[in-house]
Amino acid sequence: MNCFQGKKSLSIVLVVSIALFSILFNCAKDESTAPKEEAPPAPPKASFVMDLSALPDTSSSAPFQKVYDPTENQNTFTYANWGWSALNVAFWNAALTLTLIVPVAAFNATIQATPELQEDGRWLWTKTFTIGGVLHTAKLYGKTGTDGIEWEMYISKNNDYQDFKWYTGLSNLPVTEGNWTLYKSPDDPVEFLGIEWHHNWQQDTGDIQYTNIVPGDPENGGYIYYEKTNDTPFNAGYDIYNKGMDNLTEMEWDRTARDGRVRDPLHFGDSDWHCWDMDLMDTVCP
Repeated sequence: MNCFQGKKSLSIVLVVSIALFSILFNCAKDESTAPKEEAPPAPPKASFVMDLSALPDTSSSAPFQKVYDPTENQNTFTYANWGWSALNVAFWNAALTLTLIVPVAAFNATIQATPELQEDGRWLWTKTFTIGGVLHTAKLYGKTGTDGIEWEMYISKNNDYQDFKWYTGLSNLPVTEGNWTLYKSPDDPVEFLGIEWHHNWQQDTGDIQYTNIVPGDPENGGYIYYEKTNDTPFNAGYDIYNKGMDNLTEMEWDRTARDGRVRDPLHFGDSDWHCWDMDLMDTVCP
């Protein structure tokens, strides 16, 4: 081989080497500077768990009806208006606490976990938790779609059921509003509860509504609604609609001052507001 051929071969090798180095360098640069895919934000606790303890409380034992004192020929001071409100909320609280204990515990556990990207493009929040000493595993999947973030919660109970899809949901991309559909239980997987919610992250305000959606249930359409605002003079409230009686009970109060009012046409026999003061005692409405 002459010198010209040797130099030509060397030049070809150098050109190929430089080209390969350039490709590898650019690929490495692209990988290091390319934005990494981020998980969608987890929905807030207030999107799923209604605060059923928000109504002002008292350490005293308050009666739930007016007490008439014949010796003074007048009604004594009572907690009837606040008490009727508390009784209605307590009924829903008792009905939901036991039924929702597993899905609520699963939600509270998973939103604290660090999400991991799955091969199918979904993000997974997973966590174990115990109820009554029994181990459970919750898997919350989230995926951004054309309509927002789609959610699915699967729950397993040790030595019992595995990956039961307990509820599904949809939220917007800022995670300020959305909905959930809950199924009753692994033994009775019918649609049970519909949840609609709104949440303002900056002001820590919002609302949430639980609606009975059990097919064929006489109370299908009944609901409880909770609202937390910055309004005046009242900045919190519950609405409870009894579908069977077609009756709406409305409650409003101030979260700091504790005074409030209730309206219930069926119970009070009128459409007026009935008020309580800062000590939760009955008072004349302004």
